[in-house]
Amino acid sequence: METKIETFQDLINFIEATDISITEIAKLCKETIDLYIIFYTDKEEVLKDLKQYWIRYEHEKERPIFLDANVPFDVKEFWNNRVK
Repeated sequence: METKIETFQDLINFIEATDISITEIAKLCKETIDLYIIFYTDKEEVLKDLKQYWIRYEHEKERPIFLDANVPFDVKEFWNNRVK
């Protein structure tokens, strides 16, 4: 079955409606919105952070390339916040 994803809401709806892994979500987000997802183990946490990301950066020209990263990007802060 082929699903067409044209909007961010389509992406969220697809993720919520299907049983896909974090790895598959990461690949899908990289292909659709050019966003890398790393250090996640829970699908609900990814969905929550994706929605927050879109609320904050939807109309911005420059967005973080990693989910849950701040602009300007601080790799040490990002690493410390994500790796538990």
